[in-house]
Amino acid sequence: MVALAAGLAVSATMWYRSQQQAQVAAEQRDRAEMQSRRAESVVRFLSNDLIGAVNAGGSAYEREPTIREMMEYASEHVQERFPDDIATRGSVQAALGASWLSLGDRARSEQHLRAAAVDYAHAFGQDDEITLGVRYGLVNTLAYAQKYDEAGRLLDDTDAMAGPRLDEDTQLAFTAARTRAVLKVQ
Repeated sequence: MVALAAGLAVSATMWYRSQQQAQVAAEQRDRAEMQSRRAESVVRFLSNDLIGAVNAGGSAYEREPTIREMMEYASEHVQERFPDDIATRGSVQAALGASWLSLGDRARSEQHLRAAAVDYAHAFGQDDEITLGVRYGLVNTLAYAQKYDEAGRLLDDTDAMAGPRLDEDTQLAFTAARTRAVLKVQ
């Protein structure tokens, strides 16, 4: 009886663990599939909408558009291209925000990063690492735009959302520390 009870307890424990692992695997599979769909949508946007505009017959073909003109075209069409897919729209907005900052247009960078933060918050939640990462990017943009008070408030709010994850050895903790350094240097 004791051996039977011990065997039953071990079997139940192993079954419970396998159920937990199956649930984690299903969640990871779902997230990977969602990321794959987002990547596909972004590639279609870039190849069909953005690069397609400069192909033969496209609206900008005869003018040899600059990178800035292509960025303007993408910026104007991102909302209409992804009206219902907020996660993908957030990804494109974040990429546009980073690109505009690289081109020195802090106002447009700020606009796209704010939109990405809103989209990501709706898609993943306010305290998700993706959302927090884009918020830290917005702090950098605000710091470069010399909006120090607003950047400091946003940084403090974002750090509060990240909470104890900032004490871990993660990319998020590094991004937070680097962002604080950028703000202090600026």
